[in-house]
Amino acid sequence: MKKTSMLIIIAVISFLTVASIVAVFYLMANDTNSEGNAVWIQEIINGTKKYEKWDQRERTISGCTYKNNPVYYITYSGDDLYNDLFDKNGNKICSPSGGFSGNGDGRCKDFSEDKSNCQLIWEKVQ
Repeated sequence: MKKTSMLIIIAVISFLTVASIVAVFYLMANDTNSEGNAVWIQEIINGTKKYEKWDQRERTISGCTYKNNPVYYITYSGDDLYNDLFDKNGNKICSPSGGFSGNGDGRCKDFSEDKSNCQLIWEKVQ
């Protein structure tokens, strides 16, 4: 009986150790802040990261799910600018809307139908 109890205790401790290590690496890989936003998004909101077309324009930043992945959708006001879609690491995926035609760059035509769980994260109004 004691040998079985000892094996169970060792198994539980091993499981908890592995689970803790996996959780730490998961959090490091996702690079999010306390609000759950990607750090690069928070830098835009704080004004510490600037991008040419983002600096002076009204815009919104929404967090969505697209093709089972977290994405950030940034929309701009005026001047026929593309509205851009980024992955969680800040890599541009496409421009689903905006531009002269209003239909974006044509690289993710399915975004408006396939996006889900969109929530407004931040809005800049002039």
